[in-house]
Amino acid sequence: MDSFESVFKEINTSSSEIKDYMTAVNVRLNGDIIKTDYLIFKNDVYDDVLKEAHNENLTDKVESVFDNWLQKRGNVHYAGTKTLEKIVNAHKSIVESAKNGLNDALSCNENMCHPKVIESFKTMEETTDTLFREFEKLVDVWKEKSNLQEQSEEYKEHSA
Repeated sequence: MDSFESVFKEINTSSSEIKDYMTAVNVRLNGDIIKTDYLIFKNDVYDDVLKEAHNENLTDKVESVFDNWLQKRGNVHYAGTKTLEKIVNAHKSIVESAKNGLNDALSCNENMCHPKVIESFKTMEETTDTLFREFEKLVDVWKEKSNLQEQSEEYKEHSA
């Protein structure tokens, strides 16, 4: 029986490592999908500026995608972390600066407000960079959380 137990523990360890790796891939993949939505959103904003079009629903899709991610993943797996807080704040800033930049661009008289428009879009770009970096950190946050859970379970097993 010792041989079986030893082999089975090896198999289980290998399986656990694969699970951890695939979970990290899943975390990255979800982040990459959301980042793609932000890139599309920013392009749509810039298109509207160039077309001088005001789309009342411009932020709806990115808001919906983010809210969905936040409810199903963000708050479930990362609630209370600084990384999630930074992601939420960055999202708000991106949406707000996009709205401000677009509104300023569409109400612009000649070159008088161009610096204000540029500043809004510069803020949107800088905040997008922050958002993307924070999404990359989620893998580390997940790993840390997973390690803490394992330690807690081991403690419970040894305490019982």
